[in-house]
Amino acid sequence: MNDLIVFSQVDEHPLAWTLKDGFRHVTGVLACQEDSYIQIDWSPTNGLIFKPVGGVGELGLIEYYQDLGATQIVVREVSRRKAVGAMMVVNNCVGHTKSALGIPSWALTPYQLYLYLRKEVRS
Repeated sequence: MNDLIVFSQVDEHPLAWTLKDGFRHVTGVLACQEDSYIQIDWSPTNGLIFKPVGGVGELGLIEYYQDLGATQIVVREVSRRKAVGAMMVVNNCVGHTKSALGIPSWALTPYQLYLYLRKEVRS
């Protein structure tokens, strides 16, 4: 099982217009056990939401998020999770995704996080 990091064009945030097209929002999908996942999503209107998803397998989830309009999906091995200090968490979609999935990156925007994950996947 792998975690998923889902990037999209969702632009609820008032400053979304300053972010790179296709990378205005990020959602983390945390692999739990067998075929169960938890979606971690933050928005300025709803705050932090945890939503159980699953029952369709990893490939089914990828298709599900693509159907919802995901612009990029990064599949990340659960074994790469690391503890992230609370001082490193910014109260935005990127900060909460990094914290929940244990991603030790200095990224502040979804695109910066995407670039970090692309380098990490290659190594």
